[in-house]
Amino acid sequence: MPIEIDITQIRAMITKNYEPVGLYILDMIYIADEPHVVFEWTQREDGQHVPIVFVPIEGSLLEPVEDDEVKFFYRMSVEDPRPND
Repeated sequence: MPIEIDITQIRAMITKNYEPVGLYILDMIYIADEPHVVFEWTQREDGQHVPIVFVPIEGSLLEPVEDDEVKFFYRMSVEDPRPND
């Protein structure tokens, strides 16, 4: 059964091991009414894409922007939780 996932694009600074990696456009979803940034998606057997690596972010730090690519700028860095290569 398909899951309804509303996806919003945001721009945020990504860090890895607390070192800046760069400014990226990321997918943001809501889980239990809390915003989360998605780092990785997977495709289920039924063809639907679902998030598998995501982290919560603070909604009060989302700043609306007038931009064709994104709806928000996140005013704090987001740590990429994936293991190093």
